[in-house]
Amino acid sequence: MRERSGFTLIEVMIALAIVAILVAVALPSYQSYVRRAIRSEGQMFLMDLAQRQEQYFLDQRRYATDLGSGAGQLTFSVPSDVSKLHATAAI
Repeated sequence: MRERSGFTLIEVMIALAIVAILVAVALPSYQSYVRRAIRSEGQMFLMDLAQRQEQYFLDQRRYATDLGSGAGQLTFSVPSDVSKLHATAAI
């Protein structure tokens, strides 16, 4: 008589259920981690922007009106990760 090799349907279903439970626990934790990382990067951006505004004010006796380059503007651009903050704020 030949031995059967492989997994039964019940074994596969149990393994799938275990993986689903692990994903259900890990996914919210990962999303929270990503949210905190993006928020932290946004805070660093705003602190840097405030510092540059103060330096501009000391030099020009007025605050910059826009980011970028030219008259009345800071030479500063928004990092791509920070611009994602607005898109993921609803998470």
